[in-house]
Amino acid sequence: MNWDVASAAAEIIGAVAVIASLVFVGFQLRQNTRTMRLSSTNELLTQFEEIIKEIAASEEVASLLFRGVPDPESLEGIEHYRFTLLCQSSYFYMAKAHYQFRSGTLEPEMWDAIHSQMANFMNAPGMALYWKNHGSNFPAEFRDYVEKEIMVGADEGWSLAGTKMPTPGKAL
Repeated sequence: MNWDVASAAAEIIGAVAVIASLVFVGFQLRQNTRTMRLSSTNELLTQFEEIIKEIAASEEVASLLFRGVPDPESLEGIEHYRFTLLCQSSYFYMAKAHYQFRSGTLEPEMWDAIHSQMANFMNAPGMALYWKNHGSNFPAEFRDYVEKEIMVGADEGWSLAGTKMPTPGKAL
């Protein structure tokens, strides 16, 4: 066998192996990206579910939100402080979701759902007041997003899911 022929054959085999490896790496990257997106989405949903469960399990926390979200001025002392911490926690959750969406690790469909909820909740008087007083503590990109995309309706009045807040003790 001629060494030139063997060398050419080895180069062709090597080139095919490199191309096959690159195709395999491309498939792995695509699968890894999809897995990261699903994991991020699942993590956010789990956190949201835990927040809802905690609110539902604690009459005190539910009452605090029920009063503070539409009328933060009705809270005083430790109630006001606890409500501020709940607002802070909510905004950090939303900032995390925004960051994950911007970095491409949150599914766009999930982001649309979170954005819709954010727009309604953040425009509530209590949440809007928290933002006015503490919004500067958040990353610039999130601040810009909130102020341009969310707070645009804050002066137009607010109601929970398009309805007035229910009277305590009455069925929804």
